[in-house]
Amino acid sequence: MMPGDAPKESRLLARLRERTPLLATLVRFALATISSATLSFLLPLVLHSFAGIGEHASVAISFAIAYAFNFIALRKLVFASETGWRRDLALYAVVNAAFRFAEFLCFSALRAWGILPYAAALLFVLGASTIVKFFAYRRLFGNIG
Repeated sequence: MMPGDAPKESRLLARLRERTPLLATLVRFALATISSATLSFLLPLVLHSFAGIGEHASVAISFAIAYAFNFIALRKLVFASETGWRRDLALYAVVNAAFRFAEFLCFSALRAWGILPYAAALLFVLGASTIVKFFAYRRLFGNIG
């Protein structure tokens, strides 16, 4: 590397951000979301069935791993963030918690008012939230161009 050259990864991420259209970012977001959902579902089953870990502990371990996976996948693979990881993690934690709280409130309202049946309300809230999360995380990780 020559003096004054940016690190190779930084140049690569900059090029990726410049050349990545919105649709490609959406596809990567969808793949990361599907991967996370699969991980959140299958890992507890594997940990419980094959490793002998209790049900609650299996779910807790899996959710923690999925949370870390989501952060890393969104930050590096989906949105190619170049800001500091501590800043990104702090903001991600706050934004993620706000989404979970809003999802719970929306689901509760839909059920309390009898607007949608249980499964439909859950699917609607999670689907709508996923769409909004894409744009929120895109802004959080600095890929808004």
